[in-house]
Amino acid sequence: MDDRQDEVSALAARVAEAASAYIRGDMDRYLELIHYVRGFTLMSPIGGPASRYEDRSEIVRASASLFNGGECQLESLEVHAWDNTVVLAVVERQRGVVGSLRLFTVEGVVAGWMVAGASVPG
Repeated sequence: MDDRQDEVSALAARVAEAASAYIRGDMDRYLELIHYVRGFTLMSPIGGPASRYEDRSEIVRASASLFNGGECQLESLEVHAWDNTVVLAVVERQRGVVGSLRLFTVEGVVAGWMVAGASVPG
């Protein structure tokens, strides 16, 4: 494996660990692993207008009380890398306790990208 493949594999592992930390409510660990680019735009998965964030860390930390344990598994669909950009397309499967919902399974396709060492879930 060359250095580029090693970097992409490490990024995919970091994204998987971050997703598990999020569903467990461990937002500090999540934020250690995922670094948002200032000024990025995020579209809500339930619709509505996109939101632009300069710093999303407080919003992420505030959501910790909603997540009370669980796990996440990522299945890689596609990986594309060029120059200083990596695009990961994965199926994310989550099981956990969210708010008053006890155990659930969520599957969805998630894309993420990294530019110059900063990763953003997309």
